[in-house]
Amino acid sequence: MLDVVLAVVLAAAGAVAARLLLIPMIERSCADLIMDEETIEELNAEPGVPPGATVGPRAALAIQAVTALLSASVAFRFGLSPALVPYLIVAGLLVSLSAVDLYQLRIPDRILFPGLGITALALIGASLLGEVKLSWIGAVIGALAYSGVLAVTWLISPRGMGFGDVKLGLLLGMAVGWLYVPLVLFALGIGCAIGALIGGWLMIVRRRSLAFPFGPSLAAGAVAVILASQPLVDWLQRGS
Repeated sequence: MLDVVLAVVLAAAGAVAARLLLIPMIERSCADLIMDEETIEELNAEPGVPPGATVGPRAALAIQAVTALLSASVAFRFGLSPALVPYLIVAGLLVSLSAVDLYQLRIPDRILFPGLGITALALIGASLLGEVKLSWIGAVIGALAYSGVLAVTWLISPRGMGFGDVKLGLLLGMAVGWLYVPLVLFALGIGCAIGALIGGWLMIVRRRSLAFPFGPSLAAGAVAVILASQPLVDWLQRGS
């Protein structure tokens, strides 16, 4: 019963935070770059991408709904544990970063880098308060591993993946690695599979190759693994 109450409270708080904090942050980040024709051509994007820097009513409602859903899901996964606050922060960051990527095909540094610092501090605090004091080491390894794999992919095919996704990998790897380092492979694999499916579908529909935001797919893979991390960890440890 306590988990349900906590989930409902955090869902409501997440919706309010999205309205008061995340959406203005998304709009400020979108205002940093309004793509001209040259930038659109360079990214091989369609004209009209992105729209203006103002989040419309339906998009705002979607952002609030997703934030509320993620907040409730994080509450069910972690309960009143030291990990609750860090992963609520991660959820808000991923919503914001994914929204900007959907609007403008980029991961904004003004959200990502401060978010990395705040998340790192929150995870260190959770490590000190939790049972596994050295969990932060897994976060460091996860961040380097996830981002490192994407960096190699970017070096091989820079037009196939933006460097913003490489930087996003630091946040995703940190969040997943803190729980259990081997889960990073699951998160990366699921995220890339989602991105490949979306990319293939868009290529069939549009009948030509166009840039599309890969960050939301990576974020979705990481979120799925974080929420399912306990049974995954149990399965992996039984296998070993």
